[in-house]
Amino acid sequence: MRIGVSARFFDKYMPVDQLAKKVSDMGFDCIQITLPNTLSSIDTGLGRLNPGMANYIGETFRKHGVQIAVLECYINPIHPDETERKRQIAMFKERIRYAREFGTSVVATETGSLNTNFTFHPENHSEKTLGVLLRSLDEMVNEAEKFGIMVCIEGVKSFVAHSPQRIRRIDRKSVV
Repeated sequence: MRIGVSARFFDKYMPVDQLAKKVSDMGFDCIQITLPNTLSSIDTGLGRLNPGMANYIGETFRKHGVQIAVLECYINPIHPDETERKRQIAMFKERIRYAREFGTSVVATETGSLNTNFTFHPENHSEKTLGVLLRSLDEMVNEAEKFGIMVCIEGVKSFVAHSPQRIRRIDRKSVV
C-alpha cells in the first residue's frame, strides 16, 4: 500500500527540496500538490510554467522517493466572468500539458461557485450551472486526452458537484 499526503499540510514557503525531504522523512510515498500554494517561492502562474521547471520539481520529489500523485489546479470552471473563466481554464490546460514532467497523470480541480470567493450561491446547484460546468470540463478533458492525462474533480457541498448523485451526472455525453 502507498500512502500520500496533501502538501496543504506543510509550510507553503518551504523550498522544494526541503518539502520533498520532509514528506519522505515522514514516511509518505506520494503527495498531492497545488501550484502556487505549495511552492509559493516559484512563479507558476499562467504562462510561467515550462517543461524544465515542471521536471525540476518532479525530479526533486522523485530523488526523495516521493511521487507527485496529483497535481491540483483549483480553478473556478463556472466563474461568472467568461473572460476570467477562460483564463482559468487555460491555466488548467497548461498544467495538463506539463503533468508528465511533474511525474503524474492526474490533474484535479473542484467544480466551482458562481460567487467568485467560492462561497455558496443558490444557483450553483441549478441545471443551467451544471451545463456551464459540463462545457468547461469538456474543453479540459479534450486537452487531457491529447496528453494521456486524467482530469479529476472533487465534490464540495457548496459547489456544482455537491453530492455523489450530482457527481455521477457529470458525463461528457451530457454536454449541452
